[in-house]
Amino acid sequence: MEKSVLKKRCKGWLALMLAITLTVGSSMTVLAREIDMGDNNGSAYEGQILQGGDTIRYKFYKIAHFSIDGVYYYGESVIGEQYTCVYTLPGDRSVSYRIGEVIKVGYDDVLTITSFPTPEAPSEEAPSQKAPEHTHDFQWVTTIEPTETSNGLSEYRCSCGSVDGSQPISAATASVNNIVSSIRNVKDGETIVLEQDKIFCYTAYMMSELGKKQNASLKTIFTDKDGVKKSFTIPSGNVPADGEMFYGFTYLGNLYGWEEVEQ
Repeated sequence: MEKSVLKKRCKGWLALMLAITLTVGSSMTVLAREIDMGDNNGSAYEGQILQGGDTIRYKFYKIAHFSIDGVYYYGESVIGEQYTCVYTLPGDRSVSYRIGEVIKVGYDDVLTITSFPTPEAPSEEAPSQKAPEHTHDFQWVTTIEPTETSNGLSEYRCSCGSVDGSQPISAATASVNNIVSSIRNVKDGETIVLEQDKIFCYTAYMMSELGKKQNASLKTIFTDKDGVKKSFTIPSGNVPADGEMFYGFTYLGNLYGWEEVEQ
């Protein structure tokens, strides 16, 4: 075989191997991403779209925690990296997340995130000449109800039984629903006593429900990040109504005064 022919074939094989390597590498990077917010509190990333499985790396003195669809989450500390935490967004690539604004909850900066189903990619298949026998009508359906100790499951399900996506329902959702139910069911003259270990703030909606009670107060007992048990009481007829979306427990304790609690 002539050297010129052999040289051309070798170049062809090298080009083919390079194309395969680039294709595989590109497909792998789509599986998961990591967003490093560094010393930014997340405001520079407002509007950015992430997906389930993506990881957010941040400094805990810049972002206290996340609010995903109104439910609070905390990241995990990175061993060997001072002040650094990571949080992996729940679900798979069928769930997308939009980074929102940074809000103030008490003394903390909270990064708001909203979830939504990932839009389907357009099909590259040639259109079928045969009319479809069934048109899917997918809707999000709760198939497993969450409890305060276990996550639930929501599926994008058609009436025919086909499932085109799923996402977990945080156990914290059950805690939020139980808080709202307790407030609605309290009788005038009574005090609701709630011990919290998963929720560390009340929403404006919870406070509006408490404000509808003529003579009912809310006592909260919780353990802070330092492991100290604390307590405060929102007296009847004196709920906060300053237009905030969330009210952190530290803010409420400073507002209404701290109470002694047995450790």
